[in-house]
Amino acid sequence: MGLFIAMLLLTAACGGSDNQTETIQPTTASTSSPGEKLFTAAGCAACHGLAGEGSAIAPGLAGHTGAQVVRQVRAPLGMMPVFSPSQVSNEELRQIAEYIEGLSGDHLHMVMDDTGQASAQHHWMTLFALEAGSNEEAVHHIDHIIGLVAGQHMAQMEEAKKEIEAGNLHEGTHIIENMLAGVEVDDLTPSEMHASLARSSALIDDAAGALHHLDHIAPDLSDHLT
Repeated sequence: MGLFIAMLLLTAACGGSDNQTETIQPTTASTSSPGEKLFTAAGCAACHGLAGEGSAIAPGLAGHTGAQVVRQVRAPLGMMPVFSPSQVSNEELRQIAEYIEGLSGDHLHMVMDDTGQASAQHHWMTLFALEAGSNEEAVHHIDHIIGLVAGQHMAQMEEAKKEIEAGNLHEGTHIIENMLAGVEVDDLTPSEMHASLARSSALIDDAAGALHHLDHIAPDLSDHLT
């Protein structure tokens, strides 16, 4: 459980540095909440720090929504394993997510040596932030992408940021999705990307989100069946 939010802030799962780009230490909204006790009891604090401030092996957790926490526990990115309700109950997860959402302080990120890997993960997290209704968080990750890319890719990210800030979430989301398929280190196809997002949505009981992504896959599936 100590690493269950690591990919939220770009832990270098496939190789990276132990250095953090920021050092502001978050504080908790409550020092005795049930969620804080569960956070410690489940072993999360062993890697993420007693107050979720991060450590040399795991990032800080401030600045993320409860919905993002739930998604990352039930449908994690990268190498992190899924934590099922038999391991962390829905009620326990709700309380942990509530505690993490109450942390204050700036984002803390782990530095990744592979800029392509970092860019891909920021694309994923932008999409997850948008699905969680956290537009500010999405823009935060887009800003990181802009700092990693150049040329047409940068122009597309600036356009996506503009659309999201203007409230045109559908347009902004599709720009991010299209670019993700081109930067994913494993040469992810658009269908594979939507399949991953559909699975992620299904694991957190987001039926509408899963159906949305399956609709994107349907034409490719029809082509293979005919």
